[in-house]
Amino acid sequence: MVSSPSVETQIRHLASLFRRRWALPALIEVHRCDGARRATLSNRLWRASRQDLRDTLEVLQQQGLIVSGESRRYAVTPSGETVARAGGRLLFQLRKLGVERVALRKWSLPVVFALGESAMRFNELHRKLPMVTSRVLAVTLRALQRGKLVDRYVFLTYAPRTLYRLTPQAQQLIPLLVQLQLRSRK
Repeated sequence: MVSSPSVETQIRHLASLFRRRWALPALIEVHRCDGARRATLSNRLWRASRQDLRDTLEVLQQQGLIVSGESRRYAVTPSGETVARAGGRLLFQLRKLGVERVALRKWSLPVVFALGESAMRFNELHRKLPMVTSRVLAVTLRALQRGKLVDRYVFLTYAPRTLYRLTPQAQQLIPLLVQLQLRSRK
């Protein structure tokens, strides 16, 4: 019997996929173009700087999702193809919800994935994401609140406590994140 990886391992894996802001859009564009040159990607992903795009393509190569061929043409690997398909569905949903800019930040989707189980207090969430500093987690949670993906509830008891919970809008992303995470492990 093969045991499923822990939530922390799954989150760490998702974090490696979203290490660069342009990783998922670049992978999807390489897949969509059936191989693409850096100049083509630069035109299609016009918001990304040249250096960001260069670094992103390097990371995707290190992860084994794309390969560089002759004349600087990039192509997806078989594992990159499955990730690109699952990522395409996720990116479509993010655009449909109007949260692409917020959600594609480095820690946003791993935080959403961690909150997918249940509402959590800040320290509980921080324990699930040990690789994130407290400050970065706080900034990410604020950005997700502004993007209407996370709700923050403050209970005015003697020792006030705060819970973070996914909005119904963000709940729609969980199956897509699970699918993306599963496909990227293969």
